[in-house]
Amino acid sequence: MTLMRYLPLALALAIAPATAFATQETGGTGLAVTAGYGAIDGGAAPISHVAIDVPTPTSHVESDNDDNVWAASLSFFFNDHWAIDGWIAQGAQHSTEIDVEAGNDVPVAHFTTAPIAFTAQYHFAPLGRFKPFIGAGWHWTRVNDLGTNAAVTEIAGLDLRSDNGMTAVAGFDVAISDGWFARGEARWMDWSTEATVDGAQAASTNMDTTYYGVSLGYRF
Repeated sequence: MTLMRYLPLALALAIAPATAFATQETGGTGLAVTAGYGAIDGGAAPISHVAIDVPTPTSHVESDNDDNVWAASLSFFFNDHWAIDGWIAQGAQHSTEIDVEAGNDVPVAHFTTAPIAFTAQYHFAPLGRFKPFIGAGWHWTRVNDLGTNAAVTEIAGLDLRSDNGMTAVAGFDVAISDGWFARGEARWMDWSTEATVDGAQAASTNMDTTYYGVSLGYRF
């Protein structure tokens, strides 16, 4: 999954030279929409912070918090430079298991995190066909589809809290033609989740999610 985490950024760099022939740019007020694909690094592993007994001295709890997701955005431009952007991504899969060195791994739990973000963005003056931008704002990340292994009694009654926090984005658009553009972007989302077992707090984890993606957009 480490390789896949950087694949969208590599695709963005590959798209840019291919679109250098573009002949038209858009500007001023209006709407822009994008749809694309990227990699979410879920940051920390909240379930691994819950005290769980392992079957052998060499066993350990491990988590997979990276996933590839679809994403989309809608932006309203006040002028050539300032915009308000809404962005949403497909739920990213997270899983935790007990790695048993001399036997089969034991599933512990799985869940998804689905972020939605709103940012105020500044789009710089174009550098040829490139137009960099930065932004900051607020996001909400919802924890969904929590499932647990009933055989792991330490997490019976497990629940994970959704949360919100600050978010930041940086990226660039590359003009193609007639309002079309390609986008590469990186997003950071600050939030934490509280794990409770039967209503009692078991762990609090700072997540710090990051997203790297590419998309195709159209500006009206």
